[in-house]
Amino acid sequence: MPKIHLTDTFVSTAVCPTGKGQEIYWDYPVDAAGQIRNGSVSGLGLRVTALGAKSFVHAYRFNRKRYRKALGSIIVMSVASARMAVTNRERLIEAGENPDMDETNPRRIH
Repeated sequence: MPKIHLTDTFVSTAVCPTGKGQEIYWDYPVDAAGQIRNGSVSGLGLRVTALGAKSFVHAYRFNRKRYRKALGSIIVMSVASARMAVTNRERLIEAGENPDMDETNPRRIH
């Protein structure tokens, strides 16, 4: 799972490596050229499938369990909006709330 500073340019050109079903590129403050970039968010990833589908994901821990949630396709989200969504979800986690709790049925978590 490569670590790279996600940009809109990288997101539009990212491809899944040959022979793999999917690849997740994690947001990291150091880009491919070695420059340190501000604004990266821990837990934000870009999932690219072999068929070319791309979506943003958020990986987090809640009550000592690991979760990974798809945030949305790159068609409806930019890198900046994905970072903002992850930041808002992290605030809920820090407040002790599961961001994926279904309000209509509290037993059902997606």
